[in-house]
Amino acid sequence: MALTLQPFEQFWRDHYSWLQERGYTLRSRYQPSGNEDSSHEAGDAFPPLFDHIVDATNSKGEIVALKRISPTSHPSEGVITRYFSSNNRRSIRNNHCVPLLDVLHVPESDKQDGTPIILVMPFLVPYNNPTFATVGEAVGFMKQAIEGIYYMHHNRIAHRHITPLNFMMDPNPILHEGFHPTNVSKTYDYSRKTNPRSRTTHPTKYFIVDLGDAREYSIKAERLCEHDLPREPTAPELQTMVSLPYDPFAADVCALGHLLKTEFLNKSSCFEFIRPLVSDMTNVDASQRPTMSEVERQFEIAIRHLPISKLRSRFKFKNESALLAVYRGVRHLYRRIIFSRFDAIPSPPLQGPSIASK
Repeated sequence: MALTLQPFEQFWRDHYSWLQERGYTLRSRYQPSGNEDSSHEAGDAFPPLFDHIVDATNSKGEIVALKRISPTSHPSEGVITRYFSSNNRRSIRNNHCVPLLDVLHVPESDKQDGTPIILVMPFLVPYNNPTFATVGEAVGFMKQAIEGIYYMHHNRIAHRHITPLNFMMDPNPILHEGFHPTNVSKTYDYSRKTNPRSRTTHPTKYFIVDLGDAREYSIKAERLCEHDLPREPTAPELQTMVSLPYDPFAADVCALGHLLKTEFLNKSSCFEFIRPLVSDMTNVDASQRPTMSEVERQFEIAIRHLPISKLRSRFKFKNESALLAVYRGVRHLYRRIIFSRFDAIPSPPLQGPSIASK
C-alpha cells in the first residue's frame, strides 16, 4: 500500500529513479507507484524533518543528506558551501561549515525557481540531541561554535542566519549503532532504541549549516551598506521597521550571543561564567560588541581557570524536578569514574565528519 506523501515530498518521489541512477537511493517511502511490490520499513512512515532536505543512501550504503536549493532564491548558498569545502579549506580544524560531497543539477526547470540544485552533504543531527552529559561537553560545543563563526568572519563571510537549528553535529561517534534520520532515538529499522555514547568518551565535531543567507564582503565599508535583512533577525538594530545600513558581522555576534543565552544561560545555572561575554555580545549598540576574534579570546579566558570538577559536573537543567535530579545525579556519579580517563572538554577529531551507515 502506498504511503501518503506531503505535498513537498512529491519532488523527491518524482526524482526517485533519477537520483538512484546517480548513486543515491531514497527511502522506499518515495518509490514511484510502480515500485510498490516490496513492503515498506517501519521508519518509512515518517516524512523528513525539513521540506527541502531528505536522507538518502549512497552507493557505499552510507546515509547522506540531499538538500534542494533554488539558485534564484539563494544564489550564494552553493557558491559559499563550495568555497568552504575546497581542498585547501576542508582540512582546516577551525572550519566548521558543513562539507559538500556532491552537486546534482536537476534536469528540468521550475517556472518560479529556475533549475533546482541538489547539494549532497553528510547527514548531521541537532547539536544537542542527545543532550550534553557534562558542563565540559557543552563548553566543547561553545568553543567549536565560536571558532566556526570566527573562521567564517576571517574569510570575510557573514552567516546572517545564526539560530540553534543551524548548528548540527556529526552523530556517528555517538550513535555508532546507526539511527533513523527522522528520530535519532530509534535505530534505522525502527526496531529498538539507540544507545548513545557520550561526547566525553567519543568526541565529535559540530557544523554550521544553512549558508543560504551568507554573504561575502570584500571591504569593511561595503558591509556597512547592507539593506538585505536576514531571516529571523535577533540583533536590536534589525528590529526596526526602518531599513538602515547595519553591520552583518556585528549582527552575527549578537545572534550567537543570543543563542548562548537562550540555550545555556536561560536553561541551566551551570554557565554563569559566560554571562559577561554574552552581555557584551548582545550589547544593543552594535559598535560596542566584540569582534569574533575578541569573542574567542574572551571565551578562552573565561574557561581557562574552570576547575576540572566544574567541567565534569552534570549538565543540570533549571526545570528538573527534585526526583529527576536525584536520579540523574546518582547515575552521573558512575559516569564520572569513566569520564576521569578522558579530557574534560572533548576535542573534535582532526578529520571531517564520518558518513553514517544504516
